[in-house]
Amino acid sequence: LIDVDFDIIFLLNCVVSVDYVYSKLQDIFNNNKSLTSSSVYKEYSRSMQPVSASSPSTGGKTKFLGLFGGNGAMQSGGASDRCSAFMVVGSKYTSDGGITCAHITFDNYVMGQFDNVILFIDTSNSHTPKKPSYNILMQTFPGGIFSSTDFFVTSAKIMGTETTIGGFNAFELHAPACVRHRKAMQYAGTLDEYITCLRENNSGDYANTWYIGHNISKDDKGTQRPEIMRVELGLRYVHVEKTTEGYFIGFNACYDPRIRNLECKNDGFFDIRRHSGARRVMLDRKIKEYTEGIKRISDDDARLIISDHTDVYLEKNNNPCSRTICSHYDLDKREYMSQENRPKPNQPKGSVDGKICTSELCNNMQFLARWGNACGTDFKKDEFCAKHQQWGYQSAYLEDRLTQPWVVCSEVNIIRSDAVMSKALKVHNFTSGAASEKGNVGTGIVEGMPPLPLHAPVPVPVPVPVRAPVPVRAPVPVPVPVHALSAPPLFNSASPLPAPAPKPEPPHNTGFSSELEVGGSIKPIQEFDNKKELKDFIKMFKKQNRKSYKSKNSSTRRNKKNSK
Repeated sequence: LIDVDFDIIFLLNCVVSVDYVYSKLQDIFNNNKSLTSSSVYKEYSRSMQPVSASSPSTGGKTKFLGLFGGNGAMQSGGASDRCSAFMVVGSKYTSDGGITCAHITFDNYVMGQFDNVILFIDTSNSHTPKKPSYNILMQTFPGGIFSSTDFFVTSAKIMGTETTIGGFNAFELHAPACVRHRKAMQYAGTLDEYITCLRENNSGDYANTWYIGHNISKDDKGTQRPEIMRVELGLRYVHVEKTTEGYFIGFNACYDPRIRNLECKNDGFFDIRRHSGARRVMLDRKIKEYTEGIKRISDDDARLIISDHTDVYLEKNNNPCSRTICSHYDLDKREYMSQENRPKPNQPKGSVDGKICTSELCNNMQFLARWGNACGTDFKKDEFCAKHQQWGYQSAYLEDRLTQPWVVCSEVNIIRSDAVMSKALKVHNFTSGAASEKGNVGTGIVEGMPPLPLHAPVPVPVPVPVRAPVPVRAPVPVPVPVHALSAPPLFNSASPLPAPAPKPEPPHNTGFSSELEVGGSIKPIQEFDNKKELKDFIKMFKKQNRKSYKSKNSSTRRNKKNSK
C-alpha cells in the first residue's frame, strides 16, 4: 500500500537501532542544530507539546523526549536481549577439529516473523585487488542489506553470529549498525579486519557480542588453521578473545566487567531466575556434557543443544520457558520475576528460528536453518490468543508457526535455471548427516520461493500495514550496586575448557590503523591490550573507592565533632 523507496529501506535496516536513540534524542538535536530547522522536527515537536503549560523551570521550552519516555528499551533500563549462541573449535570439541556454531533468534513474534529470508549476495562487481569483496549468504528480512539476526557465511571462509548485549544503554550518533555490520561481512577477509569494520565509527547501537569463525586463519608463522573469536563490542570498551582450541557461549550478557557495569544496566549475568543468567549456566554445562571423554560436537549435537529445555532455576529437565536455551516466553507465567521492566507473563515472544554452521558447510557456502521454534514446537495464534486474552490484540498480525524441517541453505542466483533454483534448499537428515532433496520442505523458510524462469524479475511483495504496539508505561530501571563492580572475576582468556590445553596459546593483541569519529572530532583507533585495559579499569575503580572512603571518613569525623 506504500511505495518502497530508499527512505523505507533505510528505515527498515535502522529499526534495530531505534531503541538506542530514544534516550539520546535531546543531545542529538542539541548537537545538530540543522536538524531543528527541518519540517520533520517541527512536526514532531508540535506533537510532543504537553497538555499543561510549560513550567518555569524549563524556561518555557518543551522537553523533546515527552513522546518517547518509556516507549524505548533504553528507557526501561537498557536494550532488550534476544539470542542464544555458541561456537566451538579444535580437536577436543569437534571430530575434524574445525568450527561448529549455532544460533537462535529471540524476538516478539510480530516482529520476528519477518526474518524468514535467506539471501545470497554476489559482490563480485565490487571486487578489486586493493579492496577485496566477498560474497555473502545470510538470514535477513525483506529489504535487509545486512543480517539483523546476524547469521551468515562469506566467501572469505568466515562464518559469524552474535548475541545482543542486554541492558546496554550507551549511544553516540555515528555510523548505524546496519552499515558497519554489512561492511564487515563484505570486506573483512581476516578476524582482525572484521574487528576494524565493526569498530569504525561505532555508535553503540545494536550492541552485540560477536562470534566469528575463520576456517583459514593464519598464525604468526603463516600456517592456516581454524580459529574463532569473541568480540564484546561496547561503545567505549571492547573486549576481544581468540582461540584455536576452545569455545564461546552467547547469552545476552558480557564477561567484561567494564561493559557489564559501566555501559549496561540490569543484565542478569548472575541471576538464574533470568534467562541470561540461566542460559549462561546451561550453555556452559551443555558444551562440557557433549565433549566429555571421546565425545565431540556434531551438527546434530548442535541442534540438540540449542533446542534444550532444561530449566536450571527450577531444576527441571523439560520445562520450556524463558530461562531455557530454546526460549519460550509464550509458555512462561513469569511468576518468579516481579520487576516492572521485565517481560510480562506469557508474552508472545521467544525462539523464532534455529541456525547451524560447520567448517565444511562454510567452505561450501552453506548453513543449516529451521524456521519457527528451534525445538520444532508449534505456535498457533488463535489457540494462544484465546488462552491469553491480554495479547488478543496481536491476533491480526501474528502468524501460525508450525513445525518445519531443518534445511540446507545454499548459494543461489535468480538468473540460474529452474533446476538449480529448486535445489537451493534441501531437507537435512541429521541421522546420516546428509541432505535430501526428497520430502516436504514445508511452508516456512521456503515459502514464496517457487521456481523462477530464466531472467525472471523478482516479485516485490505488497507490504501489509502493521499497527504500532501499544506504548507501555516507563519502567523504573534497577540501579547496579557499586560493589558489583568488583564482584565478577576478570576474564582474560577464553571460556573455561573441560581440560586445560597442554600448551596455552599466547594472548592476541589486536591493533587498528583506521580512524574513529568521536564527538565530532577524528581520533585514531588505538591499539589495545585486554589485560592492560582491565588493569586500568581496576586502577580507576580503586581510585574512586579511595575518594569515597576519604569522604566517608571526613563526614564521620565531622559528625563526631558536632555531637560533642
